[in-house]
Amino acid sequence: MVQTHDITGSAATAKRPWPFLAYLAVFWLGIVLFLLFDLADGQSFSGDTDDLLRALEVRRFLATGAWYDLSFPDVRLPDIYVSPWSRLVDLPYAAIATALTPLAGIERATQLAFLVWPPAMAMVYGWLAVAILRRLTPSAADLPLSTLLAVLLMSVYAIWEFSPGRIDHHNVQIVLLLCLALGIVSWDRAGGVLAGAAVPASVAVGLETLPVLAMALVALVGSWVLGWRGGRDMLRSVGLACSLSAIVFALVQIPPTELFVARNDTWSAPYALTLVAFGILAAIVPTLMPRDIPGLAGLLTFAVPSILALAVIVWIYPGLLDGPYPMISGLAKIYWFERIYQERGVLIFLETQDYRSILLLLASAATAAAASIGAVSRARRGEPAIAVLATIAWAAVLMTLFSNRFLRIALSLVPLLLPVAIINLRALHDRSRPLATAIVASAAALGSATLALSASVPWPVADYDAFDQLVMNDCRHSSFSALETIAPGRIITPPALGLQILYKQVPGISVSSISFHRSAPAMSDALALYMTSDKDSRAGLLQGADYLALCHSPVILKRGDELPLFSALLKGEPVQGFALAARSGDLMLFKIDHAAIR
Repeated sequence: MVQTHDITGSAATAKRPWPFLAYLAVFWLGIVLFLLFDLADGQSFSGDTDDLLRALEVRRFLATGAWYDLSFPDVRLPDIYVSPWSRLVDLPYAAIATALTPLAGIERATQLAFLVWPPAMAMVYGWLAVAILRRLTPSAADLPLSTLLAVLLMSVYAIWEFSPGRIDHHNVQIVLLLCLALGIVSWDRAGGVLAGAAVPASVAVGLETLPVLAMALVALVGSWVLGWRGGRDMLRSVGLACSLSAIVFALVQIPPTELFVARNDTWSAPYALTLVAFGILAAIVPTLMPRDIPGLAGLLTFAVPSILALAVIVWIYPGLLDGPYPMISGLAKIYWFERIYQERGVLIFLETQDYRSILLLLASAATAAAASIGAVSRARRGEPAIAVLATIAWAAVLMTLFSNRFLRIALSLVPLLLPVAIINLRALHDRSRPLATAIVASAAALGSATLALSASVPWPVADYDAFDQLVMNDCRHSSFSALETIAPGRIITPPALGLQILYKQVPGISVSSISFHRSAPAMSDALALYMTSDKDSRAGLLQGADYLALCHSPVILKRGDELPLFSALLKGEPVQGFALAARSGDLMLFKIDHAAIR
């Protein structure tokens, strides 16, 4: 019987077919069951405020048809709020809603689009996952059903990003990350084109995965520099596709009047130029270099012009050095951004005793580590794809240490390396049973110690204060009928409440801030208003506003004395210049008398 060797280096029987359709059916069934479980309590595990604003963005797109106009006239900071998000994500929802409108009406059709498209993407995600597993384990014997089920179980957080109604862009990023991974494990020119196109597509959708994508490109350059088999052709294919795709996505997504403008927090000129420059170098440098002399010469030949190109881009756009969120500062940074759960590092899992996330993160790190065993030596023998893929997986795991939102991204990719990890551990066990046993025992001990630490150490208990009460309370379970009883005008709002009021889409009503980073300056102004007792300061901060909105609470939490206006209004105390105009449930709307304040 003919024997071949798969990408993992294990022997494979050539005559035994790989059960792609059967495994795909199992994976799809697992996805469906996980999605049903997620919605069993009526809400999505991953659902957040991003879904609300995305829904409004799609509805506005359907109403105006304006591809480049991402403004929200009903959010005045006082300038009109402009969303940094991608129309590429909005497009499928708008297309489905348009197709269904003759049958269901525009509102029902839009709701159906929100429910249908994420699970449809989950099926694409499932196909990509099984396609990657097929290339990682061409021998079906290396991927028994038990291992496939374990991959599914580890991927649960990633799968929940595709729940019906989960319309934020993270699920699109997951699909594109798996396109990148599939291109890499294919390790041929077609795979290079797929991987190269996936990088600018992902950056155009959102910047969150940029560090992981950058590490993927570095690893691909490394495969050529180290002389790994196919590294030259792979890098050239990636470079050509990356540069051309970056140009296409720039022309498609960036307004013509802003083609050369920098927007730190979204796909814009400097990011497109960087990827175009990388692509040109990746396509040209390996072509000009002799095949047998990459090494240090190749590294310098690639690195020097790359550094010069980056330096020129930063010189043209020095504001890039301020990072993606330069607008988040002052009071908004202290009392809003730094208190957002998903923006905090991995220690938040320990503090909140989130054992499920802790176990998944430990399992991811262990899988990445085991899959990395012998990856470099295997690459030298002509099988470089796993080394590159493991590098990307490690980047995703390490990013989770700094921002726990990366866990869902890591869990879309790392579990696919589980069969490789198991194969490596078995091979290590065959060569040195004591060493393999010691490694597994050490990993188990580390996991147990981490869980014990989380359970036994007296971590700080979540201690909410009046600032949380002001910024986070959104009155979502209250009636908003009071908005219908007031004259049109601009309302000073805390960010969470502002988003809920915006979502009600009451004609003539605009809000001052919502729970998104571009609204941070307006959040700081609102916080300053509630924190000051000075009439002149209040008058300045209230310019252009007609009302002030609050969500009532029967108890004012600690530090309420630092928010005198907030505390007084909630207690029903008379405050000069503010009169209760309308109330429905906990929503309180105060009419502003500018003359009385001064």
